[in-house]
Amino acid sequence: MQLLDDDGRLFGIVNVVDALAVLLFVSLLVAGVAVVGGFGSESEPATRYATVELGEQPVYVAQQLSVGDRSSAGPQAGNVTVTDLSVSGASEPGTATVYARVEIEGALAEREDGPGQRFTYADRPLPVGSTLAITGAEYETNGTVVSLDAGGETLNTSTTPVRVETTVPADVAMAVKEGDAYRIDGQALATITDVRVAPTADPSRYRLSLALDIETARVEGSDQFAGRTVSIGTTVPFRTASYNLTGSIVAVGDTGLTTETTAVRIETTVQNSVAASVSVGDTYRVNGGSVGRVVDVRAYPTPDDSRRFLSLGLELETVVRNGERRFGGQTLSLGQSIPFRTTSYDVTGTVVGLGSSVPPGEATTTTVTVDLESVDPAVAAELDAGTAERLGNRTLATVTEVERANATVVLESESGEIFARNHPVLEDVTLTLDLTTRRTDNGLRFHARPLTVGRTVTFDLGTVRVTGNVTSIER
Repeated sequence: MQLLDDDGRLFGIVNVVDALAVLLFVSLLVAGVAVVGGFGSESEPATRYATVELGEQPVYVAQQLSVGDRSSAGPQAGNVTVTDLSVSGASEPGTATVYARVEIEGALAEREDGPGQRFTYADRPLPVGSTLAITGAEYETNGTVVSLDAGGETLNTSTTPVRVETTVPADVAMAVKEGDAYRIDGQALATITDVRVAPTADPSRYRLSLALDIETARVEGSDQFAGRTVSIGTTVPFRTASYNLTGSIVAVGDTGLTTETTAVRIETTVQNSVAASVSVGDTYRVNGGSVGRVVDVRAYPTPDDSRRFLSLGLELETVVRNGERRFGGQTLSLGQSIPFRTTSYDVTGTVVGLGSSVPPGEATTTTVTVDLESVDPAVAAELDAGTAERLGNRTLATVTEVERANATVVLESESGEIFARNHPVLEDVTLTLDLTTRRTDNGLRFHARPLTVGRTVTFDLGTVRVTGNVTSIER
């Protein structure tokens, strides 16, 4: 078949001049499409509003940022204008976490990877998660786009109440007070609305419970402070000109604390001078407020003449949270060690009773026999019927009978024979006593400790202190 026939027609169908005209039209059409961006990519001007997380910035940069700042990515790009700002705390002193709301002049372009349009700025897509530069007269910084919306010039901010707990040095605990504010450039980021201070086992450190009103920004569906989501367990900073601290959020929304007076019994061994200093009515004060009071004192002798076994009934100001009573940042429980301090003494005791400040059990009188071995005659001479151990106006033990005999010593002869002889001076003494005891579900107790046959007991009988073994208990 001829390419051109006798009439000049292409393939005998189309005139060659007409064919060239068609080819020219198609080429121009393709070139025009290329000028506007290709098939399916024609763009049109559009404006979007983005929330940009600028992260932690030096405070001097945060101070320079202002609403109305305008910048551009180049002469062919539209403007980025700051329409709102939120300044929050940060993990490092001298820095601030900044969120900006910006108006972006960009374009909508048809997606090349599927139907629909997407927003572009400076000839590139600007999805959530991308980086955007913001430039002012004296600063240039980058941030991450965390939301992109068709409208909305302002950030969603609010005041969120939280409760924060932390352990701090004593000087910080004494400096914290209601009304303190965490400020940057004069703006209050967080304000203390309530302060509770409790002791810890370490006298140099205290447990703080703070109610705070914090200024938060709503980002991606959650409230943010200092670049962190405000939720239980989140750690947040709080700073003033006098102190810095970091605490863990334990409640969001309802920050009110329920405090109750809780009776406890603690026991410990202390020097005689400390035991003599403790009195009913002694008050443990922190930051001028009372956190505990002595309501019952019982000090008992020990085999060491310089020490006493101290049993204290206390009323503690405890924080109730989730059904638990807390003191010093710990849940009160049997076996827990807690401190009690005044200007005169500092003791730490083990909790042996909860809910009552008096020793457990029912008061009763018990007759026992106690053997004292190898007693000096001068001491033995002080042991008579009627001799008693007293604690204040309480009689704890009364001697009813005394039996004395020469102490027995065991000797070994030169030939290796073993035989017993009476000691020429020392005496063995058997005492019968009426003891003021307490009957509990776990048996009898004397001097706040279990009373059983074979147990060693020390008595302070006024002029003498003696230690012996319990050999019988009348039931």
